[in-house]
Amino acid sequence: MPTDNMPSMFANARRVNISGGQFNNVGRDQINYSTEPLQLLWHSIRDVGASHDSEIRYPPPQCHPKTRRDVLKLLLDWIRGDSSHSIMWLYGPAGAGKSAIAQTIAETAQDQNMLAASFFFWRGDRKRNNPKYIFLSLAHDLAHSIPELREHIERAIRANPRILKASLEDQFQKLILEPCKTLSQARRHRGVLVIDGLDECDGSRAQQRILLIIATALLENMPFRILICSRPEPAIRDAFNTDKFRTYLCRVALDDTYNPARDIEIFLKSEFERIRTSPNYRHILFPSPWPARGVIYELVHKASGQFIYAKTVVKFVDDEYFNPCEQLKHILHPDIDLNPESSSPFHDLDVLYHQILSSNPRRSKMRDVMQALVSPVSFKRTPRSIEDLLLLREGDVLSILCGMHSVLKIGGLDDEIRILHTSLGDFLRDSSRSGYFFVGNNEDLHGFIAYRYLRVIEHWSRVSGGNREVIVSWRQFDMFYSAWTTWGHHCSKSNLNGDVLDALRAVVHQNSNSMKLLGSYITGCLCDDYPYPMARLAESFLCQAGLALQCLQVNPSDRYTDIIQRLLDCTGGFLVRAETYNQPGYESLDNVFDGLSRFLITRGLTPTPLQLSGKVISIGNDCSCTRAEEATSLLFLPCLESTFRNVYHIQLSVARARKGRAVVPAYTGG
Repeated sequence: MPTDNMPSMFANARRVNISGGQFNNVGRDQINYSTEPLQLLWHSIRDVGASHDSEIRYPPPQCHPKTRRDVLKLLLDWIRGDSSHSIMWLYGPAGAGKSAIAQTIAETAQDQNMLAASFFFWRGDRKRNNPKYIFLSLAHDLAHSIPELREHIERAIRANPRILKASLEDQFQKLILEPCKTLSQARRHRGVLVIDGLDECDGSRAQQRILLIIATALLENMPFRILICSRPEPAIRDAFNTDKFRTYLCRVALDDTYNPARDIEIFLKSEFERIRTSPNYRHILFPSPWPARGVIYELVHKASGQFIYAKTVVKFVDDEYFNPCEQLKHILHPDIDLNPESSSPFHDLDVLYHQILSSNPRRSKMRDVMQALVSPVSFKRTPRSIEDLLLLREGDVLSILCGMHSVLKIGGLDDEIRILHTSLGDFLRDSSRSGYFFVGNNEDLHGFIAYRYLRVIEHWSRVSGGNREVIVSWRQFDMFYSAWTTWGHHCSKSNLNGDVLDALRAVVHQNSNSMKLLGSYITGCLCDDYPYPMARLAESFLCQAGLALQCLQVNPSDRYTDIIQRLLDCTGGFLVRAETYNQPGYESLDNVFDGLSRFLITRGLTPTPLQLSGKVISIGNDCSCTRAEEATSLLFLPCLESTFRNVYHIQLSVARARKGRAVVPAYTGG
């Protein structure tokens, strides 16, 4: 029997509400969230964590003491001053230290009561790279940093709560611009909005859209300075080059003007001294001097102005499980055969990344984990979830990533793993730079997830024997649910390599446990008192099969003709053995099968109990009965080839063709 901590795959489900990948039993006790406007605003952004002081970003990048003094003074003087340039664009290449400067400015401005709001984009987080949260988050910050704005922001939400789901333009106008117009003259130009990593917002069009929205504030005499930090990407540069910004914009390039080499030297000297005197290494006999003369100069030269190089070196050397002296030797004498004549500005950073990744003895598994970290999935990338995705044993991911703390933030089993800098993601996605560690382009990554999801489906279907009543844990089912409800999407976005096709064949094979499990879910639609969970699962799989089928049909190939035929068959219908029907209290077969078909082809339809004692015995409708001409318009008809009584073909293909019509023809003959 299922237990509280080991539920079945919705055996005898009662009152289960499914939303996404989270599952909650809803009875009479429900949570009533406060309808206070700022509470509504908070609930819309509470999991984003894009503000400068968010725990999600801990530890944030920061400027080391005594570094970046010139550029920090320039920015702080601009915030305090009366320059007509109300917007500042700080730009530079990857690893130049833009985010550390933005963080330091935000913290300093907050200490001096000058920070109005902040938003730090991050490509590796599906919420912090999403444009829809930026103005909601900024509005929430403004309501707390400037008490005079709180009432006006609350009033805007109270007047129209739908503003929280409105367009970015409307949100900016109603929640930021109009409230700010009410500020007294004394409050104007006394604060700064900090927006970092705009280039990490998903999509160049979204980046330009945000800038064009902000441009409307310049014409309206926005009362704050606006600091935007990013790489000089073409879309951002083009937007700033328009007339809308020209009068108000000041540009600052993080180049040799601000002497990054001097700052990197200060940073390295300070950090190596900290490591040498750290109690963690009291057992290490450091040579004198350490590092040797010339080492700092060599590292500064290799950094080429990229602070990320210096910070990664320090993190690699400062690993308590290794000898810092030996770690530094690995950096100075890497066993990596990269072209020394390379003209890439990232050559030395690439050598460093290769050295760190190559030091891992489980390179193949580590590359799989890296693919999971950068892949387009919605689940939280914790060691447990990645183990569930890759079908590894508990604890394997932490073991695989041993020694990777210089490039990854790694906590416990349930803590999200984070890539520490965007430059590593860029490196991993560029085959010319990463070589063996190349994780693939977007198509490759979708293919990786499609393959892994299909493996998850095949594995847990086999474990359950195709029976939804077999016990699994909630955590395991959560990954299974993600795979079951999105595998077709990832197939349709992938390159359909051999691994994906083989995994797809294994899942949709007529006698596979996956098909038995799909049949078990459809059986639940017929028999359970509360059929919605079963209908949702069955409908989701059929929808994903349809997406995969469309993709294969658009680009037909002899490599997967068999898969196309099987997908056509399994999405076309199934066989049901009806054990009891047309008895008091039961629907007629017409209504039962009509209702069942609607559940399985209509997303969002809430099914009512069908109460038919029966069982799905096969997924697919390839039979002489269904090939007959008179069967092409029938929703259901008896199977004349079956050796059992009361076995019916349910033709979903007919239901889809007739979707929207009041009457769907049903079998009426003997």
